[in-house]
Amino acid sequence: MNPLPYPTLPIALLNAEGAFQTWTPVFAQRLMLAEDTLAQRYYLSAVHPEDLAHTQAALQQARATRTPQRFENRYQDAAQNYRGWLWEISVLEDEQLCLLAIEIENYKLPALSPIESQFKDSLEILVDGIFIIELESLNFVYVNEGAVKQTGYSREQLLKMTPLLIKPEFTEAQFRAMLRPLRTGEKEALSFTTVHKTQAGALIPVEVIMQALPHTDQHIVHSIATIRDISQLRKAELATQEAHQRLLAVFDGLDALVYVSDFETYEIRYINNHTQNLYGNVIGKHCWEIFWGNLQPQDHPCDFCHNPCLLNAEGKFSTETMSWELYDPVRETWYQIHDSSILWIDGCLAHLSIAY
Repeated sequence: MNPLPYPTLPIALLNAEGAFQTWTPVFAQRLMLAEDTLAQRYYLSAVHPEDLAHTQAALQQARATRTPQRFENRYQDAAQNYRGWLWEISVLEDEQLCLLAIEIENYKLPALSPIESQFKDSLEILVDGIFIIELESLNFVYVNEGAVKQTGYSREQLLKMTPLLIKPEFTEAQFRAMLRPLRTGEKEALSFTTVHKTQAGALIPVEVIMQALPHTDQHIVHSIATIRDISQLRKAELATQEAHQRLLAVFDGLDALVYVSDFETYEIRYINNHTQNLYGNVIGKHCWEIFWGNLQPQDHPCDFCHNPCLLNAEGKFSTETMSWELYDPVRETWYQIHDSSILWIDGCLAHLSIAY
């Protein structure tokens, strides 16, 4: 690292990509940042998310007009605290940016525009947890009230944490590998389900959507994560599965022919024990190939198929049951058949037939 002139001034140089290239010792001391930290940092990565827009605009203006620009923002130090700074930035001949940093005592936040204020207020009232993450350090740089309620941690505690402290299913290497497509711009968003560990130690299932926050220098340094607690959804899914298993147990106990077929493809989705004893395992075959096949050719659905009669006026499943009789000359048996349309466990429309 080449020494800069004026070593007593808090000055740093950024390369064309916006990464720290060299700096004076006093710059690192004033910003309370270690040399190795600066060597791996992009300038924008430690700017407070709420200050990114006007900071980027100043950098862009400096490059476009080749004139010095002055602006204020909050910048994160090694203790992950944000402090107010006045920056003067100039563009050098080799496209480097020269930064002069002056700390502002008793820094006051700039007034938000009505749109910015409304946006921030909207994030705060969301039930979902909103986390903004700095992708290099993985530190949280913003959390909303929903995140506080979800995790049980205070806002101050969360802003000194990383996602790894609440995502026990991930190692740091796994999490960084998953985020890599966001950082490189290969993907704009990621979605996955995992569990979050609350301050009380409870594990809650969550659905996560992470989106890249692009910057004008083309580097992705932040991601916004929307976290939805899906505990109630999982409970509902479990209750549905348990109810489905109870229904199948009832069907398996019937001394009757019971089968479920897909409404569109006629493929058999389920048979009860009694039906399997009579016909064998016919799952996946067409219902018209197996049942009542001796009454008509076996290359198309039955002419007397009642599927169209089992739908309501909107073409959706109906709660009505159609009862009818049929004689099977092969088994020399009369059947009383009860047909209805149902939504199967996977949400597909299906035909339920019970024949005694």
